[in-house]
Amino acid sequence: MEQAQFFSVHQHLSVNIIPLRADETLPDDARFDEEIPLPFRIAAETAHLDISSIRSLRNIGSAADDLMGFLRIQQQKIDLVVNYILAQEDQPHLRHLTHSFSAGGFSYFADTPPASGSIMRIKLFLSQPAAAVYAYGEVSEVSIEDGRPLVQIRFIRLRDKDQDLLIRAALHEQQQQLKQRAELRVKD
Repeated sequence: MEQAQFFSVHQHLSVNIIPLRADETLPDDARFDEEIPLPFRIAAETAHLDISSIRSLRNIGSAADDLMGFLRIQQQKIDLVVNYILAQEDQPHLRHLTHSFSAGGFSYFADTPPASGSIMRIKLFLSQPAAAVYAYGEVSEVSIEDGRPLVQIRFIRLRDKDQDLLIRAALHEQQQQLKQRAELRVKD
C-alpha cells in the first residue's frame, strides 16, 4: 500500500487489534477484499451513499433545506441501526482506544506493546460517519508518552473507500475540535 501523509487528530475511537499468528500471512488484495465482514461493507456503503445524496440535493434549490433536514433525521435512524450491527463485531477482549488516528494509521496506548514490524488485523469503529473500517496494519513505532508505551500502526491493507471514510471522519473531528476551541475563546 502506498504511504501518503495524512493529518491526524486526537480522538478516542474503539479499535480491535488482532495480532497475526505465526502461521498467518498478510492477504493479497483479492483475499483481503473477500475477508472483510459484511457489516463493515454495509456501513461503508451507507456512509458513502449518504455523502453523495447530500451533494446532489444542493443543486435542487429552495426546497433543499427542508429535504436535507428530513434526510438527516432518516440518516440518524440508519446510523443507529448500523452502529448496533457493528457493535456485534466489536470484541471487548481485543478492544483498545485510539490516541489519535488518520487515514494512514493510528496510535494507541498498550500495556504490553507488540514488537515493531508486527502485522495486525484491525477493526476500527467510527462514530461520524457511523461506520467501521477493516484493515491490516503494521507496528511502525513504539515510543513512551506520559510513561506509557504508545504504539503507532500504519495501514498496509485498506480499501480506498475506507480511506475516504477515515479522511471524512478526521475532518469531521477536526471541525468539532475547532468549533469547541472557538466557543471556549468566546467564553474567555
